[in-house]
Amino acid sequence: MRAAEWPLLLLLLLPHASALLRNVPCAPALRAPCLPLRRSSPQCGPRVRIVSVGKTKEAWLQLALAEYMKRVRTVSLECTWVRDDAALLAEARGACIVLDERGKLCSSREFSEMLFRALEEGGARLSFVIGAADGLPEALRDGPHPLLSLSRMTLTHQMARLVLAEQIYRACEIRRGSKYHRG
Repeated sequence: MRAAEWPLLLLLLLPHASALLRNVPCAPALRAPCLPLRRSSPQCGPRVRIVSVGKTKEAWLQLALAEYMKRVRTVSLECTWVRDDAALLAEARGACIVLDERGKLCSSREFSEMLFRALEEGGARLSFVIGAADGLPEALRDGPHPLLSLSRMTLTHQMARLVLAEQIYRACEIRRGSKYHRG
């Protein structure tokens, strides 16, 4: 690239760079930016909660999770963090799908059908439950809620949150008929 082309390249990248810089913490503070836990949306309509043990600590994971929460428009997507397994058990009420490595594997289209069927059966409210780093409490794993596996590979609970948020967005786009899902 010639030296004369650099200013043009910088002008093209400037809008994207400024969007990224808005979420970067100031220099001395090395902690992750505080992001909203839920996307602003009307109180009516389908609501999906991702309930998990522990907060997302990595800034890049928080940014990616916030991006998918912002993109989802068909449902209200909310992330709830709890401290321990006892609080997780208390949150697993009503229509609920538990994420576990022993759960059912499904394609994105099957997940979309399952998501919207569960929302219809559960009164437009659905929770996905993700255990801590040590897994789920036995009461949840052996309980009445269906088990779902995101992959045959093991994921950290923080990555599982992000993969699940992307799959919820993809499910909404499949339902909408957009070109996001090409499979």
